[in-house]
Amino acid sequence: MESIPRRQDVENSLAARDLPKAFGSSAALLASDPGNAEYQALHATVLMAGGRWQAAADILAGVAAAPTARYGVKAKLAICRAALGDHRGAADMLAAALAERPDEFLARLSFAESLEAAGDPEQVGELALALDGAADAVRARARARADGAEGTAWPLRR
Repeated sequence: MESIPRRQDVENSLAARDLPKAFGSSAALLASDPGNAEYQALHATVLMAGGRWQAAADILAGVAAAPTARYGVKAKLAICRAALGDHRGAADMLAAALAERPDEFLARLSFAESLEAAGDPEQVGELALALDGAADAVRARARARADGAEGTAWPLRR
């Protein structure tokens, strides 16, 4: 009896750019527990790596519809939708992802790009102001890490 691959096996194959092995391992892992949202998302990631955007989007749409869907699933579905030319769908999914993690700068930037591609320039202008604020926050966190303040409670940093 052949053993079921582990998540780490799939991730290692992806890292090595061995897409056939990653696909086979992720398909076998998913077949072992078809309802497992993490296995579904992992298999979709392999499909994305192979440029199979629609197949990945089909899987991720089901996973993202669950109330417990994680940020990464929503972000990956947005990437798939953008790759398929569905910029409004990408913007909608990025909005859902940003509701969970509003300070994710790259998600905000992708959101603005999706809105622009979807033809919503008014909302892009409003978002540009928010992006500038997010950029300031990212720079402040980077300075704090460089100063060794990361992990230190704010009142104790001074």
